[in-house]
Amino acid sequence: MNEHKRLRPGEASFGYVLLIFSLFLLYHAFAISGFSSFSSPGVFPMVAASVMVVSALTIILKNRTAPKEETTTFSHRLQLFHIQILPLKPMVIYIAMVIGFMIVLEPFGFIPSALIFLFVSFWYLYTKGAVFALVLSVGSVAVVYALFRLVFKVVLPEMEWLDLDTLAWEI
Repeated sequence: MNEHKRLRPGEASFGYVLLIFSLFLLYHAFAISGFSSFSSPGVFPMVAASVMVVSALTIILKNRTAPKEETTTFSHRLQLFHIQILPLKPMVIYIAMVIGFMIVLEPFGFIPSALIFLFVSFWYLYTKGAVFALVLSVGSVAVVYALFRLVFKVVLPEMEWLDLDTLAWEI
């Protein structure tokens, strides 16, 4: 038995917004260096944007076969969207958390700022408990640090008041 789930308010429109955004990113990723070689600077962004385009198209096609929501008026669908998908209080709280992350990133550096931000975010949004949020946060920061700092050699913001490289040599 192949049952389709009902679309939630705004879900069909989101696929199209995602497709437009993904095509915009693909265009700009291609503008970085074109596709001159597999090691050119724009290849990774083009691959990521291409995956986004394919994902958006898959979402759009899947949504076309799903039963539509039975609401009749646009204002009612908009009201359901704000209640079910984009409630005001959690959105304001999360925006405040992002602003807090931006404020503490420069003075405290990437690792502690991202760790605290992700921990609070996972704990607040995922509600699986503090231990799960901590494990997920530490794992996420470790993967991001390894990928960007060690593999791609991107210099991430570090603590201004504590130089870890100097401290390591003194110990």
